[in-house]
Amino acid sequence: MTAAIAVLGFGLAGCEDAGGTGGTFAAPVTRDYGVAGVNWADRREGYTYVYKVVDVDGELYVCGAGFHEGQTRRKANRQALRAHAFVVNGETVLVGTAHFAEYADEEALVAGTANCRATGKPTPSGPLTVEVEALRSRVML
Repeated sequence: MTAAIAVLGFGLAGCEDAGGTGGTFAAPVTRDYGVAGVNWADRREGYTYVYKVVDVDGELYVCGAGFHEGQTRRKANRQALRAHAFVVNGETVLVGTAHFAEYADEEALVAGTANCRATGKPTPSGPLTVEVEALRSRVML
């Protein structure tokens, strides 16, 4: 079986100060989040998530939430998502989506909140380009 990893990176023209404290916090999902995910070639199943990079006191945070489409590939979805890297201005700032909030479906996701996690990386000055890259990984089906 083959997996087609679909990553739809949306560039964000900068970060906003989300006002969080500590290493994690929750933020509402808004229309300016990017969209990415995993889609399997042989079925209409996968995982779709929204993400956003924000600045909190000079540090980059990655916020995200997602939902599984279908029931049979959850383990494989999680394995593939461990290899999704968040890249800001060409530098990988975080790998994996384990901290993302999970919802039952798209409707719940849109009305929900995203979990945000500190990257340990300083916020670069100037405009930011945010991308998601699917790193090479093996997935056990």
